[in-house]
Amino acid sequence: GGRGCVILCAAGNANRPVNGAVDEKGWPNNILGDRTKWLAGFAVHPDVIAVAASTSLNKKAAYSNWGSSISVCAPSNNAPPGTWLPETGFIATAPEVTQYLPGLGVFTADRVGAVGYDPGDYTNTFGGTSSATPVVAGVAALVLSVNPRLTAREVRGILEQTADKIVDSEPDPQLGNRMGNYDPNSRRSDWFGYGKVNALKAVEAAVRKGGGNPNIGGARFSDISGHWAQKFIEALAAGNIISGFPDGSFKPDDSLNRAQYAALLVSAFSPIPSVPATNFIDVSASFWARSAIERANRGGFLSGFPGLKFGPNQNLTKTEAIVSLVNGLELKGSNLDVLKVYTDRSQIPNFGLSAIAAATALKIVVNYPARDRLSPRRDITRAEISALIYQTLVAINRARAIDSPYIV
Repeated sequence: GGRGCVILCAAGNANRPVNGAVDEKGWPNNILGDRTKWLAGFAVHPDVIAVAASTSLNKKAAYSNWGSSISVCAPSNNAPPGTWLPETGFIATAPEVTQYLPGLGVFTADRVGAVGYDPGDYTNTFGGTSSATPVVAGVAALVLSVNPRLTAREVRGILEQTADKIVDSEPDPQLGNRMGNYDPNSRRSDWFGYGKVNALKAVEAAVRKGGGNPNIGGARFSDISGHWAQKFIEALAAGNIISGFPDGSFKPDDSLNRAQYAALLVSAFSPIPSVPATNFIDVSASFWARSAIERANRGGFLSGFPGLKFGPNQNLTKTEAIVSLVNGLELKGSNLDVLKVYTDRSQIPNFGLSAIAAATALKIVVNYPARDRLSPRRDITRAEISALIYQTLVAINRARAIDSPYIV
């Protein structure tokens, strides 16, 4: 039905980047040495959910591959890393890991009799990213079982946004890397992606996204109680469109940059490509929001600046946000006379006049503290973008109206 196929791939068990280079040394007969490039071709595909392995103790599995393409992780065993080379067959990667590696394998049904991992019909030692990946695939199947209308991208978004933020601050026992903490902007880590998959939270989010009630309370953040945008923020969080920070806060009055906004657009609207992608010179291949920026750009929501620049860290203004939503969703225009409702309408940039008029007519615009004051040139806050996004969903019949005195 055009919703796409959910495809998962194991990240690999060499304790190497899925796409990157490592200074190799200590391999037998110098099979590998110097700066060596590594690539897990399936795992880095943008439409594949790449799965890493944590241990039963919420630590990195010593063998698990890592990098910016990791989506989520799941529990598996722990063991020294290894890989397959044409010259040697399977071989442990260098340098040798000799320390004790705690962590239990996955208990699962096995092939009947001696042809499986175990002489019996079950095994308790199934491991590697090969056992982590079917765990995530099973959760994806549960998600689709309660909401079969989800697209493949929406399933991926639910898995990522409901994952548990497990943290491993210890150095990797083989290479000494420390990648078990989460970037404050992207809220992901190279070891665990967006975190350890959580079946219960993922299923509850899928039920909400389909308009159902999973019989639990809405999302709550520590710093939005009594905030003017609380209803909008909680509604988007309940729909698994936005999330807060690891400390439980939402930071509603913080500004929003263009990269963060692109990620929010993808989560809310799953843009369908309509124009060729722009290769922005200031968005590197490893930038945390590259995929979201490309999807928002190709979907018609966000364009760049002269010189093939996107400005990912540039704050978004309220006018830019409204123009983006109207253009990306191709919302119909309105007579500019509607702008007379704003006392500061003279401050609206010319490029935003028709879009703001259309958004006003559709009741998308939300102004706080004064409904008649737009503040079109000011940087938009996380609370304001939440209100705009929610009202846009209402306008396209994807959300129920919320009663607020600040809706224009």
